[in-house]
Amino acid sequence: MKKYLKTLFNKRYGIYHLRWQISAFVMLGPMIVLQMFGLPLWLNLMVGQFIGAIIFFEVDKRIFGQHKKDTLENEMNKNFKI
Repeated sequence: MKKYLKTLFNKRYGIYHLRWQISAFVMLGPMIVLQMFGLPLWLNLMVGQFIGAIIFFEVDKRIFGQHKKDTLENEMNKNFKI
């Protein structure tokens, strides 16, 4: 447990956590508009998450883009080019 808590308190996690908090406020606007159109909550959340993914895709790439180059994902990308 102590080791896990120690991993939470680093710069990368702090940036990720701040991004997560900011995304709540960014998504508030579109979700209010969707609610005014009468979308049920479950559909509002799905559409809101889709919009959020589009908005924050580049931000997340920068946060998570600093991974090692020898990961399984990179090996698969080399071998299975789409």
